[in-house]
Amino acid sequence: MKNFIFCNPTKIIFGCDTVDRIGDETRQYGSKALLVYGQKSIFNTDLYNRITASLQAAELTVIEHGGVCSNPRLSHVRQG
Repeated sequence: MKNFIFCNPTKIIFGCDTVDRIGDETRQYGSKALLVYGQKSIFNTDLYNRITASLQAAELTVIEHGGVCSNPRLSHVRQG
């Protein structure tokens, strides 16, 4: 086995109305956000609107990649 270092920091923000903080939290990583979602469920509630509004309020460029199925094909992953 070759030597390596694996660092996987994770930050979980949980609770009511935390979705509205996504823009401020994401902004610290750059000026663009890739929004990956499935077929329709994100649009059945107000979740899509809240996420995109928060990202836009943080002055982030939002790049969308929708239509992702469970166990996506490699070609679809590459498109994203």
